[in-house]
Amino acid sequence: MVSVELSQVEMETALRYAQYHCEHGAGTKPSHFHDAQTRQERLVTDQAVGQVATAAVAKYLYGHTQPYLLTQMYHVLHRTRTDYGYDLGAINIDVKGSYMRGRND
Repeated sequence: MVSVELSQVEMETALRYAQYHCEHGAGTKPSHFHDAQTRQERLVTDQAVGQVATAAVAKYLYGHTQPYLLTQMYHVLHRTRTDYGYDLGAINIDVKGSYMRGRND
């Protein structure tokens, strides 16, 4: 297993982007995993996990979260566009993260 530690600022920034996306239309398209009601119930957690995971992958690949931040800035400017699996700039990486609920996870 690979371990990546985000600083408090990096974590807070990722969570701010999660909040922004929740407030600006995230969850309006159908999910491949959840029905519409479940998607809305889990939207905040799913967005937070996804944003933190993407920031962590950027830090793992590049040693910093700059590519994540640039990609998020692009998504904010082009909210109606889908990312087509390009979660980090121009490389075709579609990050998937999981929230582990067990106390030993």
